[in-house]
Amino acid sequence: MTPFLWLCLMGGLAIFSSTMSKNPALPLFAQHLGATKADIGFIAAASTVVGIAASVPAGVLSDLHGRKRAILASTFVFASAPFLYLFVRSAWQLALVRVYHGLATAILGPVALAAVADAFQARRGESMAWYSSATLIGRLLAPTVGGFLILSPDNFNFVYLGCGMAGLATLAIAASTPLAGGGTPHRAGRRGLRAAGRQLAQGLGQVVVSRDILITGLMEAVQYLAYGCVEVYLPLYALQIGLAP
Repeated sequence: MTPFLWLCLMGGLAIFSSTMSKNPALPLFAQHLGATKADIGFIAAASTVVGIAASVPAGVLSDLHGRKRAILASTFVFASAPFLYLFVRSAWQLALVRVYHGLATAILGPVALAAVADAFQARRGESMAWYSSATLIGRLLAPTVGGFLILSPDNFNFVYLGCGMAGLATLAIAASTPLAGGGTPHRAGRRGLRAAGRQLAQGLGQVVVSRDILITGLMEAVQYLAYGCVEVYLPLYALQIGLAP
């Protein structure tokens, strides 16, 4: 297969692993640990907060030091985080694991798309669409497979073992797939980092004063708010009405 197809497979497996760790298992696991409804919402949001904070710096660092390093860092988290769930015994421990796990998608999301853009000067939009479709396939399959792997409302080990296997495959593909693009010469050093920081601040300033971007962002935020509520609390409602795994 071509490096691009391997990249698509890596993205699909990564999102499959990430989605299966939370849908439908996460709220059920949190409830089993004694978390309240509010606690469950906080636990589910923990990884998203990390994503908000880490995504932009991850993209900037991949510009400075290369896409490969950033993707390897994210896939290492994909490969290691699922196994930590096996040792969780309380709700606060689950929240900490979610914070760590959130780094994976926070880094991979922008950097993988940047890698696709680097690889395709022509047909860039089409290539990004194919990559996004691969991740959506992973997102589609994950809840079904995860549901089958929940043996009972108090046994989630097979779910997270499955997530770990998919994460290890993701790391193996990332390590063996050549990626071009990103990275500044070593001599740029701190000057390059400061320049990237100034560029980041300038970009954020432009976003804040752009009415079109703010409206678009608000619409997407409302969309994700609705989706997140359904994703987290639908499994609990299903369990309440007797649709036990």
